[in-house]
Amino acid sequence: MLKVLEKSQSFLSKFLKVYQVPYSDLFSKLEKELEGFNFSWILVDKFGFERNAINWLKFSPALLKYLVNKVFFGKYDKGKEAEIKSAKHLSSLGFGIVLTNYRSVNGEIDIVVFGSGVIRFVEVKSSYTSIVEPEERIDRVKINKILAVSEDFFVDLGSAFDSRYDVVVVGREGIFYLPDYLL
Repeated sequence: MLKVLEKSQSFLSKFLKVYQVPYSDLFSKLEKELEGFNFSWILVDKFGFERNAINWLKFSPALLKYLVNKVFFGKYDKGKEAEIKSAKHLSSLGFGIVLTNYRSVNGEIDIVVFGSGVIRFVEVKSSYTSIVEPEERIDRVKINKILAVSEDFFVDLGSAFDSRYDVVVVGREGIFYLPDYLL
């Protein structure tokens, strides 16, 4: 987790220095993008940070970078937007978002959520065509990567919880949560 924080800090330092944006202005704009998120404070508390959206965002450097690029430069990515919609949907179901885009040497997990004492690792699949259902694109290789990355997450966290493996599908018909889909 320390590498994640270092990556966020490095990105923020460069951005603030190059574009001379006051720290308070940067985060007041980013907080609007995070409306609808129900944050889990597992990581923020573990590292002794104050509970606020900005400190939570430091644990999700890919989301932080995307939101800065979206807000300040108008850049848009359909896949990242599907992940944001999925996080908000999971929040509406009562889950706390631990972080997004957790990366390790074994790969990436799109969203990590917490609810009822269980950590859920969530793969997001989006598609706006009807050729192949998005969840059908998850094969055994992808599932094995998710399992390996989830083990890395618990090592980084330094604690263990019960865990589950879910999918959120984003498509023309809406957003669908598929609990325990991957195992």
